[in-house]
Amino acid sequence: MNGRMVAYLYGLLARLHGHQLKIEKKLFRYHKGSERRIYLYDVTSSYFEGDKNELAAYGYNRDGKKGKKQLCVGLLTTEDGFPLRIQAFKGNTPDSVTVAGQLHALKKEFGVEQLVFVGDRGIQIMYCLDNDPDLKEQDIDFITGLTHAQIGTLIVQGDIELNLFKRDLAEVQVDASTSLSNHGMRYILSVNPELEAKELSFLNNSRDRAEALVENIRRSWRKRCDRNAENRRRQEENAQKYKRLKTELTDKNTDRYKYRINRALDECGMGKYYSIETVDGETFDVIFRQDEFDKSLSLCGKYVICSNVSKEDMTAEQVRGKNKNLQKVEHAFRDLKSDSISLRPVFLRREQQTRGHVLLCMFAYSIIKEMENRLFPFLKKYNISTWFGLAHQPSLNNRRTQGAQLSLNDLTAELDNIKICELKIGTGTVSLMKPELNPLQKSILEALNIDPNKLMK
Repeated sequence: MNGRMVAYLYGLLARLHGHQLKIEKKLFRYHKGSERRIYLYDVTSSYFEGDKNELAAYGYNRDGKKGKKQLCVGLLTTEDGFPLRIQAFKGNTPDSVTVAGQLHALKKEFGVEQLVFVGDRGIQIMYCLDNDPDLKEQDIDFITGLTHAQIGTLIVQGDIELNLFKRDLAEVQVDASTSLSNHGMRYILSVNPELEAKELSFLNNSRDRAEALVENIRRSWRKRCDRNAENRRRQEENAQKYKRLKTELTDKNTDRYKYRINRALDECGMGKYYSIETVDGETFDVIFRQDEFDKSLSLCGKYVICSNVSKEDMTAEQVRGKNKNLQKVEHAFRDLKSDSISLRPVFLRREQQTRGHVLLCMFAYSIIKEMENRLFPFLKKYNISTWFGLAHQPSLNNRRTQGAQLSLNDLTAELDNIKICELKIGTGTVSLMKPELNPLQKSILEALNIDPNKLMK
């Protein structure tokens, strides 16, 4: 591809971004977005190859690419996980900063009257609603998870108690700020035994690792102190001969040991459980804060869902179900970053082109999501019929035997086998031909609402 064509395509990405709002409004109308009430929102990141992009910045990298600049991507979907709006932000943008724009767009641009905004605990929805004067006046309900720090604060305040966390849902309702709710704040409490075991194991293993690293630093410090003591003894025997030997730890030396300790603790994620009391030539005192560690242990596997939706509107089970729907946004992020769409890595430099690239990726995911929603019901029905011997299954290029179950990949592979051929007869006569479709191919096209006779067009 020559440079002129590349420049043309990059220019199209910028033009695409220029029409983003108009396109998003059409998507809203197609999905009847303004008639919906529940919207899901989450944020991810995508890394760059290169560092000259106008949105590139270092931040919390969810791709595990150390040393790579990134951008942040916020995705708004329906309750079913259909993408409605996508935005790119600078790579160092906190998740909570992106929320207000989504809420304003839903209310002002898309005309949503009744709104339940569902986001994970990193979104900080309550903070956003409480600190935006315009949003305070809007009728906005929300469902979100709380961080362990927020849960700990509620326990200290006496709003919830540890003994309420059980496998069965427990609910606590407290008077909330009138800026957030007219009927009180609801806290849905539960505990996940599998997650509890995993988090307990992680915390204990992290502590063991931190203790080992701190002990290695302690041994290094002790070795240096012993050497200093030996040097002092030598100077006492012969001050002139050994006058250049190091006999004391300098402030620079002790700062270096403190730096190594902090770095080791941060590497294990255990910094808040330790405090450095004294590191000098006589004392190496690093205190483990058992009380803070015990608090974290007590919260393992426990989660709290916070909402201002009234009990009459949603039960505790329904609130938890809406919060679990955020998995659909996470699924969307996995597809966006897959090889079939390739949101990452980003090779662009201009801001407008980058935003156009992100929007184009959302279009690609919309097609995949539409296909999934149409094909999965067909796939389920077909496999049940095949399982009970009620349907005849045509051969799939001899890859499967009679009565085998199909997957979504099998259906897309079967569509790939539909070829349109160009037939040339003599000179100047060209005809397009398509092969006869097998029964499965006809059924797939019917599920997708595609007329086989119009494929030639």
